[in-house]
Amino acid sequence: MFDLSRRQRLVMVVLLVMFGVGGVVLVARQMTLGDVVVAPGPSEPAGGERAEAAERDGAGKGEPATDVQAKSAVTVHVCGAVASPGVYTLPSGSRVADAVRLAGGLAAGAWPEQVNMAKVLSDSSQVYIPTRPKTEPGAGPGPGSGFEGACAEPSRMAEAVYSRVNINTAGLAELESLPGIGPTLARRIIDYRGANGRFENPEQLTDVPGIGQAKFEALKDLITVY
Repeated sequence: MFDLSRRQRLVMVVLLVMFGVGGVVLVARQMTLGDVVVAPGPSEPAGGERAEAAERDGAGKGEPATDVQAKSAVTVHVCGAVASPGVYTLPSGSRVADAVRLAGGLAAGAWPEQVNMAKVLSDSSQVYIPTRPKTEPGAGPGPGSGFEGACAEPSRMAEAVYSRVNINTAGLAELESLPGIGPTLARRIIDYRGANGRFENPEQLTDVPGIGQAKFEALKDLITVY
């Protein structure tokens, strides 16, 4: 239909090639611009990552609190002349007076003057509140008025100021609170316990160098093993 010269055909081919290349460049540019336009901003954590972060935050706020709570409590056995003898758990740093209050307070006939109410409680210790001795001539100390709470009354009331100390768990300070036990003997008790294991009965305390039968007799109503 059209009678084109060779030169015209060549020019037409060149134009078609140019148009084709231009179209490809234009499409590529539009695609690039489109990518730039729709590209998201700074990426946010995915749902799983946000959940994991929230879990970490929750753990950082919750679990340590549980551990701290567990570590900041002491459990003691309160017995003797109290309204409700038993085993009670109190915050760390609580004193004998707090344990007595938790046990319902003093019972009739209690002798609180013989107890160090300001003593700081240690875990696994026993708090004993004695009863006042009878005032009849020749009468000995009272039998406890039924408030012993599954622990025996000390034979010497003057020594009731001390809570019963568990020599299997007591530290230096608690051992030194016992009459006649200074830093040296307290350290020997702990060293003996570490080398030989727990005491099976209070009498084994005489195996500790420096603690003879006489000293044990002065301590036997103030110590316990469990």
